Amino acid sequence: MWVTLGTVFFAGVHDFGALWASVRNRGQSMGMLSGSYIGRRGRNLFLVVIFLLLLMVNAAFAVVIANLLVSTPTSVIPVWGAILVALVIGQLIYRWKVGLLWPSIGGVIVLYALVLVGNSYPVVLPDPVLGMSPRSAWIVLLFLYAGIASILPVWVLLQPRDYINGLQLFVGLGILYLAVLLASPTIVALAFNDALPEGTPSIALTTVGSPASCR
Repeated sequence: MWVTLGTVFFAGVHDFGALWASVRNRGQSMGMLSGSYIGRRGRNLFLVVIFLLLLMVNAAFAVVIANLLVSTPTSVIPVWGAILVALVIGQLIYRWKVGLLWPSIGGVIVLYALVLVGNSYPVVLPDPVLGMSPRSAWIVLLFLYAGIASILPVWVLLQPRDYINGLQLFVGLGILYLAVLLASPTIVALAFNDALPEGTPSIALTTVGSPASCR
């Protein structure tokens, strides 16, 4: 329920509200826009907080993706190859004014072809890399990518990358749903999970009846 309702009524409202406020104020970011209401000093403090929060988010994502690239070398080519596909699609659509159809079809085909190429040619970094472990080297490369992507115009990389990844997601979901319908596998999912660790409090106790909640 939280994933569904929270995404719609919390995350969706937050993102759309920030976009609306930016459009109404000459494209300013929320950090810069805040100065009009809380003053210059408050704006500067808000920007510092935003920077630290984004740094923590980027660090968390970089660690997770770096662990994936180290543990699954076959994912290296598909992950980094998708960036090249997005760059090409961005140029085709926005600079050369090609319609969406053929770049979309070609991009999805290339993305899935990169998966096959990655399975055939796994990439493993040497240990060490410039004095760093492979995991640390991937983290540095991911931060460099994030920095470059953040200063490029959105149409060059970010927008076409999200667009083509979205198409790949829809294709994957379609194949998954079709496979379930055709194969009709036996799916057993209990409404309630009774295999809980010992000492786990009940939902009713923690939300309604506990003294802590009453206080």
